[in-house]
Amino acid sequence: MLHLQRHSIEISFEICTSCNRIVDLLNHDFISKMDFEELSLKQSAGKEYIYLKALENPKTENIYAAAEAILKIKKKHNCSLVLMDTLDSKSMPSVVRLFILGTKILQLKGIRELKTAVVANQITTPGARFFSDFACNRGYNFKTFSDIKSAENWLIF
Repeated sequence: MLHLQRHSIEISFEICTSCNRIVDLLNHDFISKMDFEELSLKQSAGKEYIYLKALENPKTENIYAAAEAILKIKKKHNCSLVLMDTLDSKSMPSVVRLFILGTKILQLKGIRELKTAVVANQITTPGARFFSDFACNRGYNFKTFSDIKSAENWLIF
């Protein structure tokens, strides 16, 4: 079970074993395929942001599903700040796959309203920087960082 906490309200999610999707237990609404280690709301300097910690080996198609999950949380909690932590990831989709994926993600309704910071390691930095340039050239507020504190500062301030 996955918990999102916002102030004193707790929203619970669980994985549906028949379809491998996250289900909002309050609304019985499918959120996304599970391809992240953690998805939560965090606070820094009094501002909330959506925190997503990627798995060691994320699959391209599930990165799209994670974007859909973030948009549902954005809508439900009115939170447009996103911090994606890929520090533990040991692989990254190819540039061609990132281009195709980016094109799909940037067509999602509400995606350009997000401000997203990605924390990348040596393996994920080239792909994250490519995606950052790709997204910024299309009007998306997206930046890559090497540590969480810098990413959080850019996101919040």
